[in-house]
Amino acid sequence: MKRTLLLLTTFIACLALSACSYSKKSYDDISLTQDNGTYRANDATTVSAAKISADEALGIALEYAGVTKDQVSVIENKLDYDDEILVYEIDFIFDNTEYSFNVDAHSGEIIELDRDNNIGH
Repeated sequence: MKRTLLLLTTFIACLALSACSYSKKSYDDISLTQDNGTYRANDATTVSAAKISADEALGIALEYAGVTKDQVSVIENKLDYDDEILVYEIDFIFDNTEYSFNVDAHSGEIIELDRDNNIGH
């Protein structure tokens, strides 16, 4: 009887501890949307952690690609975590090529670049 009571108490304690466990906040797809020239996100703390703005990150990507904002169709510009690094994920199309950049939201450094040529063909 004592053994059963001990096992039951241990089980209840484990169950209670698992219910109180720490849950890491997910920062996947913290989307920025443009509204009257300003960007909004679903997590204000994350946006305030960025040292550069979404427009600055876009400017860095455009300059690297050698194009202007008027020449491209911007598909996406969102703040997200990539391998625990806060980045702006920027996708745009120019001359049938889709460009995808990850720009570090703290330093402005391009940490990833991908080009997909001849989209739509």
